[in-house]
Amino acid sequence: MLEECLRALDQADHFRGLLATQELVQTTKTTGATHINPLVKAEKEARIAFLQMAKALGLDWKAGTDRKDTEYVKRFSWMPDPAMS
Repeated sequence: MLEECLRALDQADHFRGLLATQELVQTTKTTGATHINPLVKAEKEARIAFLQMAKALGLDWKAGTDRKDTEYVKRFSWMPDPAMS
């Protein structure tokens, strides 16, 4: 389970890197409708999976303390913390 936990975190970080090179909102060419980039959802789900597994393993992860990229923490503090549910 620890390996899966860390894999989920790596996946979330990978999605974040991809998002840094793309637009967060995309417009459909045929209808003109705007949609959130699917990578946003994928990153969110991977991060939630990581947090849930970390909690199940008894790991105490605090993004503001344990993550070195504090700019990321500031930008994405809106993301839900499944540990609080």
